[in-house]
Amino acid sequence: MYIIRNQKNLFTLSNKKVGQCFAKMFPATIVIDGEEKQGKIVKENKNFLISEIDGLSIKDSFEFKTKNTVVVKRKITNTTDKRIRFKSIFEIESCFKASHYVFPGFNYNGNNYGGSNTPTGLSRDGSPWVFAYDREGIPSCTVSEDKKHGLALFASDIDEDSLRSACSMIQDEKGYMRQRIFHPVSEMPYTYGGKNRMLDPYEEYMHLVPGGVKYLTMFIFVCVPEYENYATASLMFECDKLFAFNKEVCLSHKRVWDLGISFFKFLTTEYKGVPMLHGHYSDKLFVMCHAATMVGKKMAIAMEDPANTCLSSFSTRFEIGWADQGAMTARLIALDGFKNNNQENINQGMKTLDAYVSTQWENGLLHPFYSANFNPDETKRQLPDACNMGWAMCEMVRSYHLFKDHGIDKPEYLEFSKKLGDFAVKAYSNEYGFGKSWNKDGSPRKTDGGAGGFMIMGLTELYKTVKKKAYLDVAIKAMNFYYKRDLDEFVCTAGALDCLCTDKETAYPFVRAALDLYEITKKPLWLERAEKACAYFFSWMFWYDAIYPIDAEFSKYGYYTTGGTLISAEHSALDPWGALLVYDLFKLYHLTGKENYRKWAKMTWCNALLGITTEEGMSVHGNVRPLGSQNEGFFHARWTKYRPTCEERGHFNDNLQTWMGAWRLHTISSLSKEDLEYLG
Repeated sequence: MYIIRNQKNLFTLSNKKVGQCFAKMFPATIVIDGEEKQGKIVKENKNFLISEIDGLSIKDSFEFKTKNTVVVKRKITNTTDKRIRFKSIFEIESCFKASHYVFPGFNYNGNNYGGSNTPTGLSRDGSPWVFAYDREGIPSCTVSEDKKHGLALFASDIDEDSLRSACSMIQDEKGYMRQRIFHPVSEMPYTYGGKNRMLDPYEEYMHLVPGGVKYLTMFIFVCVPEYENYATASLMFECDKLFAFNKEVCLSHKRVWDLGISFFKFLTTEYKGVPMLHGHYSDKLFVMCHAATMVGKKMAIAMEDPANTCLSSFSTRFEIGWADQGAMTARLIALDGFKNNNQENINQGMKTLDAYVSTQWENGLLHPFYSANFNPDETKRQLPDACNMGWAMCEMVRSYHLFKDHGIDKPEYLEFSKKLGDFAVKAYSNEYGFGKSWNKDGSPRKTDGGAGGFMIMGLTELYKTVKKKAYLDVAIKAMNFYYKRDLDEFVCTAGALDCLCTDKETAYPFVRAALDLYEITKKPLWLERAEKACAYFFSWMFWYDAIYPIDAEFSKYGYYTTGGTLISAEHSALDPWGALLVYDLFKLYHLTGKENYRKWAKMTWCNALLGITTEEGMSVHGNVRPLGSQNEGFFHARWTKYRPTCEERGHFNDNLQTWMGAWRLHTISSLSKEDLEYLG
């Protein structure tokens, strides 16, 4: 296949059997004094197009980068004797009626699920959304598609002028999509500046002196989607060719392991006679701001009180899964004990796991927070949810095998998971899957979202040990349901318990469970579905380094965005979640031979090691951080929950949680020696 451009400004993807029109282009558009003006074409051929607008001469040249990608090079010249202040707009329009669109990592076909005040659709209050380049893992990227066409327009990171950009999409009444790139950065008609908060628009302009020249580089990508709604997946493989990756790990695997255990031990406390880990180490301001009810001046005043900004443990919840990962950290501490002949750590892990098992109810469920078993106030609000129950089911099976492999029989761990598995079989609904949470008696409480994927992950992990057909049957039935409803639409929602919106981490259990089902059944469908879920998850990953001022915390502490994963449509920040999928990426690489998966594993692993406290006395925001700690949020765009203003791009938050270390240690303990060596 190859791209051609004819005299009608049409891009065509062709081979011997088909010829398909993908996009048409227009004369250049500029913005002067808030007004858009389209130029007049003065010269064109198949390789370039020259427009003139109010003293600006704009030449767009076209080169073939790959068989599916055209490089657009724009040269803007000021032909007047006056200084000109303006914005540049490059645009294409689809030659097909788009049925699906994506701004990768930010807006998935309109973000139609949840989010009380997040960017939804293509416009707001009658004006098209314009999103800054750093909102997305592929800079200023827009993707439109139907079953036979995929069309993407995005910025290049070849230089700062090209990268610092913005994008929008406009769909006309006939369904044709106009995709645009703005230079320089703009966010309109509002800036999504905080959780469910719309703030003032943000605009920048370029300036050219008489005779001055500005160069900009962009990409146009076209494809025939391998699966409906999955043009973004094809684009991601192309990005591996277009964006250079030259990062290396900053810590050895042994150092990562030792630092992770160190932080776990630092957070260990005795609660009701049992060793438990505080799920986070943070400041009071984090707790005060988490629900996004304290903002602006009120937050600025609260930050002036040192009591609100010093680090400590302000919660005694001890969550078995999700953010705290109580069961996984207990298993990893015990594993460290077995590796290093440390009986104290073996005992700690066992006691923690025993404590969780002791709180299980007869119907298989339990409070996700261990402390809720002793605090009546917590029992009213902390009811069993699919995310925690799925993680609990999975981890108790793994813990059963860990101790058995070291000569210690803990059948109660397996029985714990079997009781949860039996509950899952009874609780599954053809209408809503597993739903999100249950009442104590097992009746459904919340039925929305995709958190039920974690229950599937638990069932497949359990089936591999006990081989009970009912577990496999329900896992397959549930996978069919969630793929048809969600993943086939290239979307996942509300698996993260604090985000009722389109999100990323919900996709993980669908990758894990699909790979398990492929291992169990050998049916190609499950490998295909593992690849689809993986593509969706990593559509939230950064392929480039966004640009930050020298005084930004990212610059000060050496953080870069490549390999980081965006959290959700509601939480426009980065985290190291991708570290958990490194094992699955290597498995996909070994099963398919696709080098891209192994590359993505290294990209996200390198990023996941950034910001870990490696030396005694290291501090951020005036607080000394414990060894092995890492903040779970990296705020890369004009968005924040923990600052009075969203203008402070490139800052860390102060919530030091356990899940990041748990992902890393679980990955290290799961990978082969060969795969670990590839990571570095």
